[in-house]
Amino acid sequence: QEMSDKLEQLAFESPTSLEPASKALGLSVQTTDWLKRGDLDGLMATPAIRDAAFSPEVIQDGENSKPLGTAAGHVVVLRKLDHEPPRLRPLDEVGADIREELRNEAARQRARDAAAATLEAVRSGRAALETAAQAQGGQLVTLGLTGREANDKPAAVLTAAFRLPKPVKGVPSVTEATLADNEPAVVVVTAVQEPEAPSSAELQAAGRALRDAQAGAEFAAYRG
Repeated sequence: QEMSDKLEQLAFESPTSLEPASKALGLSVQTTDWLKRGDLDGLMATPAIRDAAFSPEVIQDGENSKPLGTAAGHVVVLRKLDHEPPRLRPLDEVGADIREELRNEAARQRARDAAAATLEAVRSGRAALETAAQAQGGQLVTLGLTGREANDKPAAVLTAAFRLPKPVKGVPSVTEATLADNEPAVVVVTAVQEPEAPSSAELQAAGRALRDAQAGAEFAAYRG
């Protein structure tokens, strides 16, 4: 605590340099690479440190930050070495990025169109899912009988599947979903298996367990 207080005092007394504090306390001054507010990791991603690094006092006034605590129990003081204000990048600098993004968006649109065509073909009964998916360059993935809480299955697919109505007279229920990587998917539910009703013995056992839990909770509350 004494060193932390001394660091705060020295950083305040010499607001435009870290050298006095470094020499007086035997601390090293470390320099980062260029930082972008929206692209930080590690120590600099800590909200308090990120906010201090881009504060007007540090960026505009060129002063030291206040001492800031870290999760590891250390204390740091920040100051700006250099700053490049936001600017419009020239076309020759961003042209390759723009072309890549346009290619990616075109590929995403083709995938959305293929998913929509597959969905329409299955809904209309013109084709089974496997045939329709192959016709559009898609891949059929069969999950089989799956529970709502299956952690090894895509969450978006499970959510979409369990919102569908039950298939009627062999006609599957169909919808679409967006996977974690933003890829479109067509979800088809062909059958629903209802859980078996618990037996009388199982109901009685569950009732006893519930009564025991309530009694235990009441006893624990009483002893509080």
